[in-house]
Amino acid sequence: AYGKPDASLEEIVAAAKAAHADSFIRRLPKGYDTVIAEDGGNISQGQKQLLCIARVMLCLPPMLILDEATAMLDPRGREQVMQTIHYLNRNMGITVVSITHYMEEAAQADRVLVMSNKKIAMYDTVENVFARAPELLALGLSVPQVTKIFLKLREMGVDVPADVYTIPYAVKTILAAKARRDA
Repeated sequence: AYGKPDASLEEIVAAAKAAHADSFIRRLPKGYDTVIAEDGGNISQGQKQLLCIARVMLCLPPMLILDEATAMLDPRGREQVMQTIHYLNRNMGITVVSITHYMEEAAQADRVLVMSNKKIAMYDTVENVFARAPELLALGLSVPQVTKIFLKLREMGVDVPADVYTIPYAVKTILAAKARRDA
């Protein structure tokens, strides 16, 4: 196994399963014995990403730096990679630094650092950074779609919080507002 030559098949399979790669590996012509072309031409971009993450899971480094880890993936592949990254961080204790232009991914982080003109423009919790959504937009950056919706609601005079950045948080906020209204 690349990264840990002495890994047992059981370790390799466990890492592949945790990285959501096991099912596609088993469908390869020779399964776990398939040789991947040097350019990776015989697997998809998403499969390459999942294999890389499985390799990381074999090595268990203390820190993982990802640069646009989901940039070439379809929505399903992006979700699988993000689930695996969260697993590495939350369950295996690996510090993950993720460089991304996808604000939906940044919204899943513990801390967000925003760069603009080669300088740090913001560094704070996700809640505090996305509460400053108008500033992010002024910097030419995007914000999660749900944040844009809540900004629009605020502009229309609806009393909603400024730090909504995920759909589950938006749903919880709406349900709480409805409960207050109905009480």
